[in-house]
Amino acid sequence: MVPESQRLQIVSKQCKSMRCNPLHWVSNLEPVIAVLEMLPASDRSHVMSMPDKYGCTPLHWTTHPARINDSSIETLMDLLPESERFQVVSVQDEWGMTALHYAVKLHNRNYIKIILSKLPESQRSKVVGLQYNR
Repeated sequence: MVPESQRLQIVSKQCKSMRCNPLHWVSNLEPVIAVLEMLPASDRSHVMSMPDKYGCTPLHWTTHPARINDSSIETLMDLLPESERFQVVSVQDEWGMTALHYAVKLHNRNYIKIILSKLPESQRSKVVGLQYNR
């Protein structure tokens, strides 16, 4: 078992060409959830906010309907401290798109409902109001 003090360092290690951490490449969320459960709550949002070379976070990569199921995205959001969920959801890539922008583009209604329901009500309008600036 990896000592807790070294877990964040391992999960945060990025490949050189794409600057991705291992969570960017996971095609389903079960391994992501398993990794996040091993991290202290204070480190989870840091890992989920790490951008690749295009500014996309692991959350951006989860927006395609074929990659996730509804219970997985709920679990993922529940693992993030409520006070830090907006920070993770509002990260914009180099084109100014958040994970929610991609979910709208892909017509992934369940994803949108789940993400918005997991944000504090006061922050929902802030994330919906983020402008796509391409």
